[in-house]
Amino acid sequence: MPETDVHSLSNVRRRTLVTTENEKNGSGSNSGETGEGNGKQEGVVEEKTKRRFEWKTPGFLQWIPASFTFSKLKPAIRCAVAAWIALVLFVIPPVQRFFGQASFLILIASVLSPPNDPFISVLEREVLIMLLASLTWAWACLGIKFADMARTNHYPNATLSEAVYGTYIEVAPAVIIGVFIFLGSSFILFFRAHKGPGPYIFPYISLTTAVLFPFPYYNIGKVVVLPLAFHSAIALLTSIVIFPTTISANFTTSLSNVLSPLIKALEQHKAVLEISSRDPTFPEAAALIATTVAEADSALTPVNAAVRLLRSDLIYCRFSPDDFLPFHDLVRRAAVRANGMGVYFSIIDPTRPRFPTTPAPSAPQSPALS
Repeated sequence: MPETDVHSLSNVRRRTLVTTENEKNGSGSNSGETGEGNGKQEGVVEEKTKRRFEWKTPGFLQWIPASFTFSKLKPAIRCAVAAWIALVLFVIPPVQRFFGQASFLILIASVLSPPNDPFISVLEREVLIMLLASLTWAWACLGIKFADMARTNHYPNATLSEAVYGTYIEVAPAVIIGVFIFLGSSFILFFRAHKGPGPYIFPYISLTTAVLFPFPYYNIGKVVVLPLAFHSAIALLTSIVIFPTTISANFTTSLSNVLSPLIKALEQHKAVLEISSRDPTFPEAAALIATTVAEADSALTPVNAAVRLLRSDLIYCRFSPDDFLPFHDLVRRAAVRANGMGVYFSIIDPTRPRFPTTPAPSAPQSPALS
């Protein structure tokens, strides 16, 4: 066979082998691309299925997922148990008769003063409630005594149905009771205005109804104080037994609630300083900083409430409650200074238009004097 034919056959064989390898590679790449495409399609289908069955929380209910943690559920469970015990006592007929006509006050008190705070805070609040309620009862007894001294007709055997119709109302006792109500109400308003919001309860029902009875009915204050006393006992018992907490733990938790927005605000400051004030995203970034710092400011209230009782905390641990006091001043200063750039942005207002109005045309010049 000639040499030319041998060379031509070898070239044909080489071309055939190369073509076969290329086809194999092409089929492998096509199969890989097909597999990747199928995987992507399956992922898209799964995401669509998840979104279809995913429950979206409305905007006004976003606080539920944020608060659905065991540390935040502990006070809720404690308050629920305390309210359940009060409800059980309320529905028992002998206990209801023992409380008197205002037995429902134990339910109202369980809602108005729940044991959601540490034991020391609950103890302070309940002692204050009982002290003010007892002082109000004593003031009412004094007014009832003076009104009975001014009364002309005394009927110790008068029934409740006769008294509520106003059969035994007299002028002099009514005036004395009105003076005591006026003085007591003035003191209550002054006290609340001076102290601010707090657990200040002054049950004046004993004075408002004492004028109806033709005898000194001192036990009418007991109808109010007795349910409150049982509520205080239930609140103290549940705050000790069910998930008890300390003032130090409450302070550290409140401290972290202040520091977390401050750390986030520092990162946002770094991000906003890297962009120009002419950037379209600059107004949103500046507003986000103000919102984050406002969260830290609102979280300062629990810190201030906890630091007041740190020295009275009942705790045994490595750190004394007094060791947390310097953090209070540090956090207060940091919360105030963290809004510095926010105040700067509000003063210079870099987001406003550079030329908000069209400049007015200049007035023509006065003609020159000839």
